[in-house]
Amino acid sequence: MRTIAEIIERNIEAGEHFFDEDAMRFCNSGIHPNVYGNHFVTSEVPPNSDKPYYTVRYIDWESGRVETYGKFLGFESLLDAELEAECGNSQARSM
Repeated sequence: MRTIAEIIERNIEAGEHFFDEDAMRFCNSGIHPNVYGNHFVTSEVPPNSDKPYYTVRYIDWESGRVETYGKFLGFESLLDAELEAECGNSQARSM
């Protein structure tokens, strides 16, 4: 099982910048610690909002790129986003 630390390390090794402090601050993003295969969840607080929304992310292990899985800011609850991340990982394994 992968960890967030391993995902961050792979992204940086690949020369990608998804987890750069400036990028995370600009997007008002947080990273949640649970990992579901190559899927994980971030939270973002949009401008003019005081509550976070959640996005399921996916790392392509070969390229090190992080992509959005589904809709950006697609979840109002962390639990719903984590359930989707877990389902997304299950679908990826069955392919």
